[in-house]
Amino acid sequence: MKMLQKKSYGKENNVLKYVDIGAIAHYAKDYQLSSKNFNEGDRLLDEGDLRSIAQFESFYLNILNSLNYYHMGKLEDAVVEIKKVDDEKVKVGRESRSSLWFIKDESSKVDLIRGFDSDERPSVQEQEAFNAFGIEPEQISKEVIPKPTEADLYRGSPTAYYLGALMRNANGDTEGARLSKDYLKVLNPQINIDMSLKRESGMASLNVLAFSGFIAKKEERVFYYPPEHDKSSELANGKTITVAGTPFKLPPMRFKAVYTVAGENVTKVKNIRVALTDTETGATQTYPLTLLEDFGVNVKKNVALKARKEFQAKFAAGVAKKLTVTIISATAIIAARRRVQQEQNGFLKTLAQIALDIAEESLPLALEKIDAAIRADTRQAAYLPATVSVANIRLKPGTYNVKICYLGDNMVVYEEVFDNVQVQERGLNLLESLCLE
Repeated sequence: MKMLQKKSYGKENNVLKYVDIGAIAHYAKDYQLSSKNFNEGDRLLDEGDLRSIAQFESFYLNILNSLNYYHMGKLEDAVVEIKKVDDEKVKVGRESRSSLWFIKDESSKVDLIRGFDSDERPSVQEQEAFNAFGIEPEQISKEVIPKPTEADLYRGSPTAYYLGALMRNANGDTEGARLSKDYLKVLNPQINIDMSLKRESGMASLNVLAFSGFIAKKEERVFYYPPEHDKSSELANGKTITVAGTPFKLPPMRFKAVYTVAGENVTKVKNIRVALTDTETGATQTYPLTLLEDFGVNVKKNVALKARKEFQAKFAAGVAKKLTVTIISATAIIAARRRVQQEQNGFLKTLAQIALDIAEESLPLALEKIDAAIRADTRQAAYLPATVSVANIRLKPGTYNVKICYLGDNMVVYEEVFDNVQVQERGLNLLESLCLE
């Protein structure tokens, strides 16, 4: 954690730094430090510093912070924090025409989402560059990256609605709990918490929340146009453009574009189960956990929504820059050639030839420098978990020893034990477990 605190993320990426430190502190059960960092990250988000954080990542900041408050015994603060996700941010997202929000039960509103699947339009300068080099960008992007679909639109976090229902119910907000429960059913029909929200004399509920693995990472993919065949595919080789009224033969040239892809979650965990042992009777019951949310899927959706436009924007910008550099260099080369042709003095002619050689050699170097600067945006919070699974257990109030077992391929990856857990008839009985394997 000290290494993260000293690490420079860059001014535009401070949100990610606070999210990373907040997550690591939460896993270490330093809930106060975690909350401090998450709150600072949320403050930056409120100020609009959204460039380096995805919509779903801002959700998980509030999700983990609500758990911070719960563990510190501050249920009201936990409710306020989780409402930022399942109420305030959802409301703001739906009202913004430029947002990438889409809730299944409001499918008609997808038409209001401005241009989520539209192509990036080149500027006048970029279109002139395409024309000069004879490039058809629409055809290129069509062959490389598919358009996003409605299935890629982010619908919200089942984890947020799960915690929202439980915490609001425990805090006396039964109507808010019902609304959160209804959204949870929309987002993940496999999770049923009806019994967890009911009060029944002589019965209690234990809700087990288990995070596992590390979230999928964004990765850069590089594309060159035209594609390489036998190490020779320079588009512009032999092509001539006119610079200041003078024909100029272009050097061999290809055009670079980059885009982002999502990898896979990193985890050894295949299944999770929880064993409860009644300390009074010694009886043990085992329950499976059900997947609540795969955070890696949300990374893939976020990438799918942005990758095509990122590819188109960076490709267009790179082509335009290459045309600008080519024109500037061509102007210098043409002038140097004229001086060589016109100079009669042998010594001065030699100097002019040296200047021409330098001008001609500088163009390929300048073009390579443009390519080197084209990078995909792979920034993301690095320490979010891969998945979260839950078990909602109805049982008699009492004291239990709880063992959460993370299972891999024919092996036990990790076990976490909670001794003497007090399960009460009233209130929220929530256990949070973690396995980063």
